Amino acid sequence: YLLICTGETASWKMSTVAGIVLGAATLVRPTILLFPAVIFAVRWMSGWKSGQNLKALALTAGAALLILSTWLIRNFNEFGRITLTSNTGVNFWMGAHSGASGSYSYPHDNPLWSIEDDFKRSDLGVELGLRFIRNHPVEYMVTLAKKWAHFFSVDYWLLLLMHYQPDFR
Repeated sequence: YLLICTGETASWKMSTVAGIVLGAATLVRPTILLFPAVIFAVRWMSGWKSGQNLKALALTAGAALLILSTWLIRNFNEFGRITLTSNTGVNFWMGAHSGASGSYSYPHDNPLWSIEDDFKRSDLGVELGLRFIRNHPVEYMVTLAKKWAHFFSVDYWLLLLMHYQPDFR
């Protein structure tokens, strides 16, 4: 997706292909839906005209939505809501609570453990995460910085594996 979108100019064909790739990638990892905003910003800073940038983004979004539509319709029929995943709120809450480390972890006093229904657990995660952000904006900004550092850091588990199992290298 990034390779397709970082060309010098946009054509309707490339924007459509980017949307198809974005839609397929979203089915695997929904967080890729944040990438179009980054692409838009990079293009804008590179001197793309706003109209051309918006048209390319709109065409990409339309193609992606077309790819995702069958999954969204299926989820609406199955669960009564238009959603890509049932754990969005859980992941959001993991990064938006007191003591969040910026990596994947659940505290021992996790209020989400007791909720059986996936969507109710996700909804509670969103509610608690937003409440935390409103009440502790500075702490949340620190956690966001930790998340970015963790995201771009070297995977220390891989390094440990390479240390203890040299053949893995």
